[in-house]
Amino acid sequence: MKILKKSLLIFKINMRRCITDKRIIALILYQVMVAYTVAKPFGNFCSKVGFRTSPYIYPFFTCEFQGIIQVLTGAIILFMDAPFINNLTYNQMIRSGRKSWFIGQIFYIITASIIYIFNYILFFYLFLFNKTTFTKDWGKVIRTLSEVVRNFRIISVDKRIVNNFTTGEAMFFSISLSVIQCILIAMIIFYISLYFRDNKMGVLASIAYVFSSLYVARMGIEMDNRFVPSTWMILTSYDRTGLSSKPPLSMPYIFLLGAIAILIILSYIKIKRKEIDTYPEIN
Repeated sequence: MKILKKSLLIFKINMRRCITDKRIIALILYQVMVAYTVAKPFGNFCSKVGFRTSPYIYPFFTCEFQGIIQVLTGAIILFMDAPFINNLTYNQMIRSGRKSWFIGQIFYIITASIIYIFNYILFFYLFLFNKTTFTKDWGKVIRTLSEVVRNFRIISVDKRIVNNFTTGEAMFFSISLSVIQCILIAMIIFYISLYFRDNKMGVLASIAYVFSSLYVARMGIEMDNRFVPSTWMILTSYDRTGLSSKPPLSMPYIFLLGAIAILIILSYIKIKRKEIDTYPEIN
């Protein structure tokens, strides 16, 4: 219990620091801008046809390479200061212990990732507030767009998602995979920065991870993307019937969570063995 209390204290310190960070304010403004550019065409279409849309836009957003890059680039901005070492770290580790300090950082990464992704859901809804109706079904607007319009300005309303997923399933899988991707990016920055004692190396590694999706985009959406993890939020890449050569939906969860677990273990070993200092590169 003592370790948990100390870890939660470290977590609270990180959250308070995060709230007042100008970088986080800029990130929220970035999310607002992205959400507006995605939601506006839906609002315009609703006005023209006279129907309200259901609020389940996010699964289509993360099935576009542009959306993937926007979400994951924001995650890099969110965690670019990992492993969160500053001039107070020495005292925090001495008072709480390295284990509690490290667990507190993991709590922060998970919570920040969840809040970051749900911000998109919130902003999509706010920009479509007077044109949205809650329903368990996809609704007339999204079904019409999936049948008639392949590329709806910003994002495509993919018919395969509408036909193969319920709204709850699509939202759950797209949100959970997005959160897991954000946590993975945070741990890439965390471990690489610790290993090289240089925060810039961690950020560069995460950028390389995110923009590897451009390779798949260039080769085409039908390319087998199972070897490009940054694209694993695309729900149409998976087979739910067992009748095709596409991988099952369990694949990204197994491999991404496995990669996160490995990075957490390696990072903890590094923290446990390393001398406590506040080298300038991570200040």
